[in-house]
Amino acid sequence: MICGCCLAQNFKSAELKEIYTLWQKNGSPQGCEIRKDKNGLIEHIGRPLFAKEVRRGINPLIADFLERYNLYLSLVSKSERAAIMRERKIETDGENMFAADSLCSFTLLVDNEKYTAVWSKNGFDVCRVGFDKNYSLISGLNIAESQRYFVNEVVNISFGKPLEYNYLSFADDGTFFVRNSGYYVLRDIRSDMYYSKKDSLPVCDYRYPSQTVANLAAGLIDGGCVLNVTQSMYNYEKEHYSVSMLDFANYCISNGCTAFTGIESIENDTITATIIYRNDDLGYNHLIYLQIPTGVLKQRTGVITARLNTFIPTHNLSNIYNDKL
Repeated sequence: MICGCCLAQNFKSAELKEIYTLWQKNGSPQGCEIRKDKNGLIEHIGRPLFAKEVRRGINPLIADFLERYNLYLSLVSKSERAAIMRERKIETDGENMFAADSLCSFTLLVDNEKYTAVWSKNGFDVCRVGFDKNYSLISGLNIAESQRYFVNEVVNISFGKPLEYNYLSFADDGTFFVRNSGYYVLRDIRSDMYYSKKDSLPVCDYRYPSQTVANLAAGLIDGGCVLNVTQSMYNYEKEHYSVSMLDFANYCISNGCTAFTGIESIENDTITATIIYRNDDLGYNHLIYLQIPTGVLKQRTGVITARLNTFIPTHNLSNIYNDKL
């Protein structure tokens, strides 16, 4: 049975609602923080574990996850706790996890696809919590919730200006200055960004379609392009919406993604491209296929047709040129 007070609240996820219900059922113990968004939606509930300066240095979703699960696992029985941890591949050293607090030193270790959170005092570990780089686990959103959240966010944002990258070094490919941070999956899907040798501005020129599309994907240029998006949703449903290419790219990148672009073909006055927005910290990819009329690049405005899959777990991304959305 769900209490009347819980029914009066609105939650970002079913998991938050479950934790809130357990918290109230256990007498609403002290030491719990509840955070709401600007619309009054409960977006976080957990036990504070970090000093402010420590929290600022952690990915906020990871910090929220650790605080949320510290509270969550304290509200269930030992047998339920063991089942939750086994199912969600959370590793910790028994009851010690509840000894962590904001007075502890904190370190987040990374090993390939896994994190280990370590709290310590006086040089000794208080507790360690291991968990996968798994967006669904860390965010607390199931597939349907995460997809809906993406749509609601991306159609309601406006960045207004292109991004600036200050942390990559230039190379010279003979035609352009290039900022490069590698490739992903295939060598032809790259995160290169291209700058004019004449004025060092990002390339935006229909005569160089591959370089211009790569710069659009990286949020470097505002070509006045609008994406007509068909997004695959849970249970084989589709969501249709329009958003500027600049806002779409900037939204993905501002959430920790790196853009990797591959040009499949340029024929019949149409550029077919694949963009992967990879989030290495949270273990997911957004995969978008574009059909770009060459006239859009020439006129620096127009409509691009896009098909999109969001929050694909990193380990599930394969055969991207053969996948059909």
